[in-house]
Amino acid sequence: MVKIKCTLNMSKLNKITMNPWTIAITAPLIPIILLKIVDIIAGTKILFWCLNVIKSVFSSIYISLIAKYEWSLYQLILLFISAPVFGLIVLWVILKFREIKEKSKPGWFSYTQDTFDNVVYKWEWCKANNGKYQIMHIMKHCSKCECQLIDDRCPNCKTTYYGEVKPNYEVEALILHRAKDY
Repeated sequence: MVKIKCTLNMSKLNKITMNPWTIAITAPLIPIILLKIVDIIAGTKILFWCLNVIKSVFSSIYISLIAKYEWSLYQLILLFISAPVFGLIVLWVILKFREIKEKSKPGWFSYTQDTFDNVVYKWEWCKANNGKYQIMHIMKHCSKCECQLIDDRCPNCKTTYYGEVKPNYEVEALILHRAKDY
C-alpha cells in the first residue's frame, strides 16, 4: 500500500513539473538564479550587465517602432479590430487542419469496443514507428455493468467470467478480423 502512495505522489510530481506553465515560468528563472550565484561568488556584475543589454534592446525597439510614429484614432481602431479578426482566421485554419486530419484517419479507427463470448473488450489504436496501427491497452469489461474485470471477475456485480475471457493475442486476432469490415 505504501508503494502505491509513492507512485501516485511521483506521478503527481511529474504532472506538475512537466506542465507547460511550470516550464514556462521556471525556465527563465533558472539562468537568472545561476547568474546571480556567479555574481555573488565571483564578485562580478554579469546579471546587471545582462539586464542593461535587454533594457537597451527593448528601448531601441520602442524608439524605432512606437515613438517615431504617431497613431491616429482610426489606426488604433483598425488595429484593435484587425487583431481579433486575424486571431479568428488563424483559429479557423487550425480547426480546418484538424478536421482534415480526422477525415484522413481510417474508418476502423473508431472501432474501439466489441463483445466476444459475453465479455466486452475495449482497446486503443496507436501508430507504430513503421507507420502501421497497432492495438494497445486491451481491457476486459463486464457485459452487465461495464465495470473493468479483475482476475476474470467483476468487482461491482460479482459476476465471474471463468472460461469466457480470452487471452489478449486471441482478442487482437478477432479485432483485426472484424476491423476489415469497417
